[in-house]
Amino acid sequence: SARRRGGDTRVVLVLDAPGESMTEFRGKAFKSPEATVNQPQSRIEQLRQLFADAFVAIDSSKDGCISPRELSSAWQRAGRSLGEALATFRETDRDGDGFISWDEWWSTIIADELEAESEEEAEAEVNAMGEVEWREFIGEIKASLVGAGFVEGADGWAQGPPML
Repeated sequence: SARRRGGDTRVVLVLDAPGESMTEFRGKAFKSPEATVNQPQSRIEQLRQLFADAFVAIDSSKDGCISPRELSSAWQRAGRSLGEALATFRETDRDGDGFISWDEWWSTIIADELEAESEEEAEAEVNAMGEVEWREFIGEIKASLVGAGFVEGADGWAQGPPML
């Protein structure tokens, strides 16, 4: 990608191997830490990002946790029943404090989607998938997010308009 800074154009080249990103500036190449942000995410990071976007979209108060009202609203916007929302809430609010934290959300995703007991186990599970299996898995996750009323945009996933 090209960036303008003080009249100069910098071209950032991203190579395949992590840590080997280089920047070319005025014909000279040098290592550039900012180029490494363009490195592909690991599979577990991709999965975490999908569900982090959903969490942030549901957390309409932006207080870092999901209340029963926020989850019910999101589920109802997706055409799901209040009963489904409350059952999901009870299952996910593992400490029973009346709110779903990011840790509770992510642990439930790991347990439900990957049948794993820890993030390390989940990471091993997704890394063991072949490329086709991984793409199918991510496709199913994205389809379930769409089914839950989310839309994918340039900035990630967000709660879509109410389903009729």
